[in-house]
Amino acid sequence: MSRNKILMQERMKNVPQAPYNTITVFIKKASGAVMTDVEGREYLDFAGGIGVNNVGHCHPRVVAAIKDQAEKFIHPCFHVAPYEPYVELAARLNGLAPGDFPKTSENLPKARYRPNHRRSTDWCRPYREIFCH
Repeated sequence: MSRNKILMQERMKNVPQAPYNTITVFIKKASGAVMTDVEGREYLDFAGGIGVNNVGHCHPRVVAAIKDQAEKFIHPCFHVAPYEPYVELAARLNGLAPGDFPKTSENLPKARYRPNHRRSTDWCRPYREIFCH
């Protein structure tokens, strides 16, 4: 039995169905738009996960930024303990958003649940342009 099939059986036994999978192979590594499964086969990633849509998997500047941040702290929950980079990013997004009115920005996933609350997010500008200067 293939390694992918064994892993899928384990997945079905140990993980709820709610986080469904669109493919039945398990990715071991990825770089740019190429993903390699646990059996060494390569696939082009046409779907891209959160955080890789514009610069690809393991972009060197993104990896360096993650390593740098991980040495400081991972995620102390801004609602409990605010931190400076969160405010700096909000200010950058506010500056990029069009319109002549006061803007505020916050964590994007949470923003989706408050559709009537005005917020600035630049959905169109590539990740590389905004975050990798």
